[in-house]
Amino acid sequence: MEMFNDMMNLRIAVDFDGTIVEHKYPEIGEVKLFAFETLKALQKKGFRLILWTFRAGRELEEAVEFCRKNGLEFYAVNKNYPEEVFDEETVSRKIDADIYIDDKNLGGFPGWSEVWKMLVPDEMEQRNEMIRKQGKKRLFGGLFGKGRSGFVLNLLLLFLLGGGTLPAGGCRNKDAVKKDTVTVQEDTKHDNALFSRPKKKIVFLRPKGELTFQAGKPVPFELTAGDSADVPDSVVLYVDDLRLGVYTGNHVQGEWDTREAAVGVHTLKAVSYGEGKKQRSKAVHVVLTSDYVPEKMTYEVVKVYPHDRKAYTQGLVYEDGYIYEGTGLRGSSTLRKWELESGRVIESRNLPPDLFGEGICILDDKIYQLTWTSRTGFVYDKKTFSLIRKLKYATQGWGLTTDGEYLIMSDGTNNLYYLEPKYFSVKRRVSVYDDRGPVSQLNELEYIDGTIYANVYQTDDIVRIDPSCGKVLARISLRGILPRKEYHSDTDVLNGIAWDAQGKRIFVTGKNWPKLFEVRFVPVH
Repeated sequence: MEMFNDMMNLRIAVDFDGTIVEHKYPEIGEVKLFAFETLKALQKKGFRLILWTFRAGRELEEAVEFCRKNGLEFYAVNKNYPEEVFDEETVSRKIDADIYIDDKNLGGFPGWSEVWKMLVPDEMEQRNEMIRKQGKKRLFGGLFGKGRSGFVLNLLLLFLLGGGTLPAGGCRNKDAVKKDTVTVQEDTKHDNALFSRPKKKIVFLRPKGELTFQAGKPVPFELTAGDSADVPDSVVLYVDDLRLGVYTGNHVQGEWDTREAAVGVHTLKAVSYGEGKKQRSKAVHVVLTSDYVPEKMTYEVVKVYPHDRKAYTQGLVYEDGYIYEGTGLRGSSTLRKWELESGRVIESRNLPPDLFGEGICILDDKIYQLTWTSRTGFVYDKKTFSLIRKLKYATQGWGLTTDGEYLIMSDGTNNLYYLEPKYFSVKRRVSVYDDRGPVSQLNELEYIDGTIYANVYQTDDIVRIDPSCGKVLARISLRGILPRKEYHSDTDVLNGIAWDAQGKRIFVTGKNWPKLFEVRFVPVH
């Protein structure tokens, strides 16, 4: 069932209070049975896990740190919701995920053992084979306990995932890229009709198991196509949409040279052909991490400027001696222009109260502004701030910048989208990786001298990205730039990078920070 290969691309939002731990908010309750064991195993398989929680501020940080101490690093954390409403329907729209696992799921939370059995059926096959050999009824059930409530969620998953294949590609060929490792499914029979599938004629022997490789190093492959009684005339191997080679016989092996490949997920696909025979295909997905270790950098403060402490900074641009800023929070989101030296606001425009403002950029005397979850953007006249038109896009809106031709948008994942300015159509997608894996939660962006600088949400870090391939070139720590004595109860994280191209100056600030800093980035010695 190819569907289960695609399941490894799923974004799974996991509720914290009540699902990972018992309900004891604002304290952290006891860990649910098998919660971290199951989540870590699913993450190792390549699933993308999102921490889904009502928590904000310090309570959210405590939850993230608690999970980290238990060996679990999330691909993303839902953004703070300062005006949190305890409403299930509202919560389900806060983040973009494919599956939500929480203690109020349809049919009731089935328990972590049932979630494991549901999402990783190949493990069940192996265990059932052990059962048959040992003559036991349910080895896995005996280990984790009984329960039928998972069957309801099984049907829900089958409904949600009913068959489509997700696209994969690299930034050099400008194709969309998903960023997950996909586990190869073995060609074994299963006695459960729900997960049964016909025997495959193409079987990948390599790559198998560990599907993450470093860019620049060869990726070995080996597969069998049919058997001695059913030899295909030819087997064609593809990497993404490019033909890698044509082979004869039913045993194929070789190497994929990745020296020119982009980081991210790539599809390795074999197709067999034969006269009078049914065409067959099989695909596996491999992840290429960066072969470049990011340079560690820090900062020097050049000058300090005033900043509105009530400005929840989501976008920052410098142009002609002025700072243009987009601020967030529902009911408080604005677009504003202010003097750098004095902080005096020259022009301001409020967003509708139901919208959460996000990143901004300026291109061709127009200001573009994103919103967070409404998937709506705005285009304004730079001089008058009058609205020219609205835009629609398919993802969340986080950061925005421009290379002078395209708009470049982040959505809180490790992806950057190159957008055509008039219609906001996606022309290219770049997946961002360092030598350890995907770099997610990319937030406010700035294009500086051919590279992209991005705030990493919920951290004090800025990463510098090569947009041609998505590799992280440097990681800059700004820890301590705002002294603790300057913090107030609503002071939030670092966010906001602006570039003075003529004066070669970089400015940074944060959400509800009282200051804006002109900085110089320097290597760590």
